[in-house]
Amino acid sequence: MPTTFRVPLGYPRNDPQQPQNPTLLPNFDRHYASGNGTIDLKSPQRYLEDTPRVDATASVTLGGTVASGDVTSITVTHLALPNGALTESYTATGTDTVDTIAEELATQFLEAIDGLTVALQVLPVGGQLTFNWEGPIGNSAVLSATVQNAMTATLSPVSGALSGGSGPILVYSNFTFFNNNVTSNYWYGRPYSLGSDVIGKMLTQGMPIY
Repeated sequence: MPTTFRVPLGYPRNDPQQPQNPTLLPNFDRHYASGNGTIDLKSPQRYLEDTPRVDATASVTLGGTVASGDVTSITVTHLALPNGALTESYTATGTDTVDTIAEELATQFLEAIDGLTVALQVLPVGGQLTFNWEGPIGNSAVLSATVQNAMTATLSPVSGALSGGSGPILVYSNFTFFNNNVTSNYWYGRPYSLGSDVIGKMLTQGMPIY
């Protein structure tokens, strides 16, 4: 079964031009100011426990009458995907129902994203496919669907846009980012809580975040 991409939590104490071997990174502690004015150490793992990542979500519900040869296609559009979008299609047989079509499409999506640096899961329940994208990056994803003949496909929300994602981003390769005349280094395995405008710019520029 394909699994959601995960990066070891930690960060190297060097610059992006001289990255350490990611598999050897320890879970380095990081300094944070506490409420009483003292400086505490908080590991990336602890930071995520205190500031959890919440999924952005949207769904497609299939309905109507299924006929052999009907083609159902669902597309997820997002800059983090190869070529900016991923489409999976299924052609119905004489024994298919909306439930089996949803299950087949979910399997195809999970196989397609296996190994990609995206935190996306697709869950089929009955004729409904729910797309859950972990963290704030998922808020940039949009679903669309096409069906044939007497079948129907209902998006929720009707725009197909995933929403509700929150929490920090994670970095899967060191990089330097220039924004508003400020240059910042971002380290592998380290969580960052950023505004949606900065996250959007990072995605547009293809930065290694998820």
